[in-house]
Amino acid sequence: MLRFVFCLLPFLLVHRTSTAQTFTLFTGSYTRTGNGGIHVYTFNATTGTTVLLDSTTGVSNPSYLAVSKNGVVYAVNEDGGGKGAVSAFRWDGKKLSFINTQPSGGDHPCYVAIHPSGRWLAVGNYSGGNLALYALREDGSIAAADTVINHTGRSVDATRQQSPHVHATVWSPDGTALVVPDLGTDELVVYRFNEQSPAKLQPVQSMKSAPGAGPRHFIFGTNGFAYSIEELSGTVVSFQYKERQLQQRQRISTHPKNYTGAKGSADIHLSPDGRFLYATNRAAANTIASFAVQKNGRLKLLRIQSTLGVHPRNFTLDPTGRWLLVANRDSNEIVVFQRNTSTGALIDSGKRMKTLLPICVKFMQ
Repeated sequence: MLRFVFCLLPFLLVHRTSTAQTFTLFTGSYTRTGNGGIHVYTFNATTGTTVLLDSTTGVSNPSYLAVSKNGVVYAVNEDGGGKGAVSAFRWDGKKLSFINTQPSGGDHPCYVAIHPSGRWLAVGNYSGGNLALYALREDGSIAAADTVINHTGRSVDATRQQSPHVHATVWSPDGTALVVPDLGTDELVVYRFNEQSPAKLQPVQSMKSAPGAGPRHFIFGTNGFAYSIEELSGTVVSFQYKERQLQQRQRISTHPKNYTGAKGSADIHLSPDGRFLYATNRAAANTIASFAVQKNGRLKLLRIQSTLGVHPRNFTLDPTGRWLLVANRDSNEIVVFQRNTSTGALIDSGKRMKTLLPICVKFMQ
């Protein structure tokens, strides 16, 4: 059965507009029900309300987004059968216009990330089990793939881990490394990046996860800490990161101790101030776990609560840190939580963004 990357397709992209408290939000979603795919909103960070500005048409399954500082939106087209692609769009403040598209190098691309320099793009292909690197032109268009790297191997889950499944491509803050979680092989592969070298990506570490854990997404924190969410085991792993090397520090569950249902963790993000970490769970749980980040980078579980919807894939925090938006794919809406910036607590604001099959939400900053 085909598995799709959970990225809260409704790309919530926030772009700073006329006031400091108004941002532009992009959402990405599956298009199998005939909806537009990518939607653009204004987000009012004072009230938590949104206004739809524009929607795309004819874009196939833009399930995960990355937004550049100059208004270019990159979306994976999460298709199989050799049709996996990555596309570029320009946002001019009023309308989203198509720039170009390139093959993703594999089936069902589920993640896309822009290099800190803005000159490179990395894409992960879930079913393809590989990743692709692209140069970005000055006009924001995507050049033909510079590099395609195929992972090999498998792990212990007979249903989900019979082959590699690249689930994310995450650049280090300094741009010298790319961290690639592979759900199918239970490993985080760290690549050294050197744009001056013919072989721009070279593997320097393979950090093995617990058998059957299924690493999915990865984020860098502050003070040399980093975190990975493991889909199949429902856990978050804390790491010390230094000179393109990961050292595991902690592994902690995102579920209550007495939880016995199916696990399917999805997304992970830090608050803007780095003090709190959040992680979503799908499957039978439909929850979001909140953690306090301690001085040594380890996590302390604070609470686990409902996402007030079904199948939370991707989520995001607005640039002010006062709001957290969860894309609940199967209940067809994005739930807006108000966030206490002192305690990290999430409170239902009562606000909902109705949209079909939301997968990814991104703010433009």
